[in-house]
Amino acid sequence: MRDLIRAMLLVAAFAFGCTAAGSDGLKPGSEPDAGVAPTPDAGTGPAPQPEPEPDPRAGLFEEFVDAFVAERTSPDAAGIAVSVVGPRGVVFEKAYGMANIPESIPVALDTPFELASLSKQFTAMAILILYEDGMVDLDAALTDVFPEAPAAWADITVHQVLSHQSGIPNMNDIIGSVRHLDWSNEEVLDWAMAEPLRFPPGTRYEYTNTGYVVLALLVDRLSGQTFESFVVDRILAPLHMTSSGVTEYPPDIPDRAVTYISGTVLFEVPTRKTGEASQYSSIADLKLWEAELRDVTLVSRETLDLAFTPHIPSWPNCGYGYGWVVCGNGESTRHEHTGSKQGFRTSIVRMPEETLAIIMVSNGSYEWAYELGLFLLLDLYLANPLPEQSAP
Repeated sequence: MRDLIRAMLLVAAFAFGCTAAGSDGLKPGSEPDAGVAPTPDAGTGPAPQPEPEPDPRAGLFEEFVDAFVAERTSPDAAGIAVSVVGPRGVVFEKAYGMANIPESIPVALDTPFELASLSKQFTAMAILILYEDGMVDLDAALTDVFPEAPAAWADITVHQVLSHQSGIPNMNDIIGSVRHLDWSNEEVLDWAMAEPLRFPPGTRYEYTNTGYVVLALLVDRLSGQTFESFVVDRILAPLHMTSSGVTEYPPDIPDRAVTYISGTVLFEVPTRKTGEASQYSSIADLKLWEAELRDVTLVSRETLDLAFTPHIPSWPNCGYGYGWVVCGNGESTRHEHTGSKQGFRTSIVRMPEETLAIIMVSNGSYEWAYELGLFLLLDLYLANPLPEQSAP
């Protein structure tokens, strides 16, 4: 069964996260720092909590990950950061390698990374917030928001775009060699409206980055804010995710992770699109995000459950929710997604029944980072349960 789980997750790494280099993009905000989460005022937020006791398995994880990373890269090459969070808090987390090689900036747990397709879960949350605000009906036609769209789009619902059932073509697959990387969201929309649908909406699953660009534009039109500022105001700021934001790539952010090929060759292509990628964040902030998913405050639990419902099968035992791949084998459930943009490789895996999350970000085009983030740390955790005498 574990081999089956690993095989399915490997498919997910390529089917859901691995897009062409530079294919996920960013768009500048309408005003300076529009897509940057503000630092909370002094005295706001939850009261400081005492430091929890170290997990007794931390040394085991550190020894394993240290050896795994050392065999595949060097401390002066591009880096990787991982965090394993269980029911008692952090089991293990550590950063390796360099965020910026020429400037000798090491990767840290608060280093901002481009999230690539992990951004889709934030776009989906923005839509769910608008849904609870009464500003969007998930079963409404796209033409209600985009009246200029072709007649075929009248059959596409917001729900179908969120779950990749819309038939809107994926710009990454169809544009091919055309240089579209610096397109704005509006230019992506114009292109998509001029293209025929791939299939009648709602009849099958097909992953499309274009659909999530359309969702970002939907937030623009319905909220009265830019997508970037809405994500900050309604998601990042309330969760105190201060090293996160949405902005053009490359972003003007101090000490951010730079993207490399083969661990050392600079590889940065400017992009402007939002929604399908464009979010940047750190391990420290992504832990706050994952904590929100465990104990939700931004929307109701009933609404959040829509994101974790497999609305349409994508392969055996897995389906796509809203910004999440949802898999189950009858005994346990997994929520996961991967991301790939230029040299960035990212992943998150959640097992709700285990109260477990594994988060990984990297910037060296490291395909082996998926093996670590999706498989090996999960195997190690499940094979080494918390000693009973240490349980709370």
